[in-house]
Amino acid sequence: MLGKELQDYARDCFEGRLALLDDVTRARATATVDASADEDEACLLRYLFGTLPLSDVLDVEPGVLVSYVRHSLMLRRGLGWTRELPEPLFVHFVLCPRVNNEPLTDCRPPLWSELHERVTGLNEREAVLEINYWCAQMATYQASDGRTLGPLAMLASGDGRCGEESTFLVSALRSVGIPARQIYTPWWAHCDDNHAWVEAYADGGWHYLGACEPEEALDRGWFTNAAGRALMMGTTVYSDYALDQLGGEDAGRNGCTHLIGVTPSYTRTVRLAVHVADEGGNPVEGATVCLEILNSAQWAPATCLVTDASGEAGVSVGLGGLRVRVTSGGRMAWRTIDTAELHELDFILGERGAGDEPVGAGQAGADPTPGREAGSWQWTSPVGSAEVLTWHDVDVRAPEDHPAPSCRPTPEQLERGRGRKASVDELRRRRVASFLDEGAQLADGLVARANREDHARIERFMRLALGNAGEVARFLSGTSADDVAAAAQGPLEADRLGLLSTLSDKDFRDLRADVLEEQLHGARAVCGRTLGLLAAQGIEPDEAQRVYERYVLCPRVGLEHLTAWRGPLRGWLQSELDAGELEAMHGDPRAIWDWLERNVGFDERQDLAKLAGGPVGALRGRHASPVTRATLFVALCRCLGHPARVNPESLAPELFEGGRFVPAQEPPRPKSRRVRLRATAGGTKSCFVDWTLGRLQAYTERGGQGSLGFPSLELWGTSADEGGLTLELPLGTWRLVSTTRLPNGSQQASEAIFRLVEGEGELELPLRTRVPEASDMLQDIPLPELALHAADGSPACASDALRRSGAGKAGIVAFLGEAEEPTEHLLNELREQADQVREAGLGLLLVCRSPKAYDDPTLMRALDALGSALVLFDDFDELPERLARRMYANPEKLPLMLLVQPCDKAGEGEAAGATDGDVVFRGLYAVGGYNVGSVALALRLAQLA
Repeated sequence: MLGKELQDYARDCFEGRLALLDDVTRARATATVDASADEDEACLLRYLFGTLPLSDVLDVEPGVLVSYVRHSLMLRRGLGWTRELPEPLFVHFVLCPRVNNEPLTDCRPPLWSELHERVTGLNEREAVLEINYWCAQMATYQASDGRTLGPLAMLASGDGRCGEESTFLVSALRSVGIPARQIYTPWWAHCDDNHAWVEAYADGGWHYLGACEPEEALDRGWFTNAAGRALMMGTTVYSDYALDQLGGEDAGRNGCTHLIGVTPSYTRTVRLAVHVADEGGNPVEGATVCLEILNSAQWAPATCLVTDASGEAGVSVGLGGLRVRVTSGGRMAWRTIDTAELHELDFILGERGAGDEPVGAGQAGADPTPGREAGSWQWTSPVGSAEVLTWHDVDVRAPEDHPAPSCRPTPEQLERGRGRKASVDELRRRRVASFLDEGAQLADGLVARANREDHARIERFMRLALGNAGEVARFLSGTSADDVAAAAQGPLEADRLGLLSTLSDKDFRDLRADVLEEQLHGARAVCGRTLGLLAAQGIEPDEAQRVYERYVLCPRVGLEHLTAWRGPLRGWLQSELDAGELEAMHGDPRAIWDWLERNVGFDERQDLAKLAGGPVGALRGRHASPVTRATLFVALCRCLGHPARVNPESLAPELFEGGRFVPAQEPPRPKSRRVRLRATAGGTKSCFVDWTLGRLQAYTERGGQGSLGFPSLELWGTSADEGGLTLELPLGTWRLVSTTRLPNGSQQASEAIFRLVEGEGELELPLRTRVPEASDMLQDIPLPELALHAADGSPACASDALRRSGAGKAGIVAFLGEAEEPTEHLLNELREQADQVREAGLGLLLVCRSPKAYDDPTLMRALDALGSALVLFDDFDELPERLARRMYANPEKLPLMLLVQPCDKAGEGEAAGATDGDVVFRGLYAVGGYNVGSVALALRLAQLA
């Protein structure tokens, strides 16, 4: 029997949620709970209905939640390791259906069926390791778009990005009753991007592991060193039940979820305490405290806290540079700090100063920090056409290299792990190959029914579908029969191919034929109307057909999961609206947007803004986040035959009118100014790599807190060079950020805050980029011996090879992608500077995949010029990527060039950061991929070493 505290909590949450539901959803939730004769089952159903994001309750069939509850109770009652769990761990990390923003499907029984025999007789640790090997057999890493595949789609895919891999492993572990949670760092401090991995609960504690990256021991992963440099790491839970018993600290709220901070488990931390008061010294309760990390050239929020009655908010953070931004009542202040030196901050939010402009509901106030301290908020004078920006430099220190606590495996474990990893990789490759073979066979039958110009499209669709090829074939065939070959043999319908052509590559892995069938029939009903509307706009027939397919026939709007929404939405339009409303929407789809704004709201504390809910549930429940409301609007427009989309940059809904897309609701157009952003040195500078631009505005943080700041313009893929990037910007206060990332992870940033005012002509803004000194490029990363082999297969060590090649105080090790253009450039650069390499006394070791590399003429010319350079070999399965990640270089690009220095003292171990062996080298510099001047820079750095 579940405890009274949980029963009371579940009942309170359920009753509170019922009051927010529409009549249909309320009735089916109540009926589902009442139908359960098992009190524990009823309790857990109340818990899920009452705590999951509201969009889940609106979208997910109750039977799916019943399955999750029954499966978790089976585990609780039948498995020793689940039965002995504290109740909070069971509820949050076994029962909970949601891990990330994946679709909620009935995945636990299929996963249990695959895994329970595999782990029978194993202890908890062994079971966790075994399940991760199985996950690696099913899928490996592959970058993709932001929609998260569910576990069953991962089974049909063979690969996924880190968020999908970790969701897959967490779901697999929970399916056999082992508590598991996704851990993520919202933003790395030492490099751009972020990462997610997994913690599993075994032997009374939490242990980390890389999802689909199996090892022979827990508390290991390629990210061990990176996690030791993170400023914040945490896991998301979907209720506040017993938060203090989950192994971590409450690190902020995001909608209906809580972030449980686990940073102290991975790195050295301090508790950052922020105190906020007004100018009278009175504590400010409810102020928003955002902790921001400079990543991708923007100040990106890691978490947002809210001050208590004493005006305080705090959380544990790593030791490095971050920005603390405080807002309340339309007033704002910030400080950029190094938490290793300062971790207690006092802010006074006073009235705005003379000349400050109003923003949103209030105004911005000044940072109380006296003087013009770099990185602190200050108002600046308006920028006119004849003036230049005033730049303020900000140095942001990355946390020092400090590997997270980890397990050091024995040589036997390492060898066994390599063997097992090779085995599961081969099994996965065979599995994926079988998917492709099956898809090719299905494609052969479909191609025979298609026009010749469609053959390539069909074959591509079947390759993309992998294990889901049968669903694609059923849809193309126009049959629900399992035996596609036995289906009708008439020609393929063109609009079926057209619909599939509108989907993303990822959609083919989890689409359902019945969903697409519903979408197709709904679109056919309005095809004539759409083409008529486009003809009336003067659109040529071929272009009109393209617009129809892409913006009416297409079942996808944004990153929502594909569902059958045309029939239900069309039924609602016919049954729920009066004739006048429906006629108005037919005539002008802006009437749809007006209706949605009046009738569909969003409660940030009951849902997650990042979840793209389904159109049907959103309309029925009259509840939608901004992204879901935009999706619902576009879906309703397409049901009426109006071409519509969500703008890929602004995420605003748009209509196709007069041959172009225009906003569904024309906002008041502020006065604007034409601006040309010009890079002043160093070539092309890319947005979200080298710079970002944001306008001061009031907005709502993901957790529902009111805020004030400079959210970045969505200028992905745009670049500024010496010729300049021209932008049309509304008048107001702007912040321009530029940054240079150093090899040690620290950043040399510059910021300019300026008031854009009216003026004649185009305003030129120079983009300042700081140029580091050579000494800023040095690192000091402990590295173990590199085990390689000679041409005859005999073992060889990198340290011996460098000594024999003449290494004095430093040497270069380069892993080559022979016959590839980046490697050719590096080899040519080495050949051209062979004399300087010899004069510097640098050892030089070139590592290739096999002796076939000697057939490469570029390599041979370089070896002739370099003289003493040695060549050794490695299979490249693991070592180059591991070294690149250890040196914080790009792990996905070859060549990998490292400048290393032999250690003065051998035998150092884990304390120095070499988790897989004693320290033999100090890594001074590394670069993945070819950058012009890499060899010259390595020569300069060797002189400084």
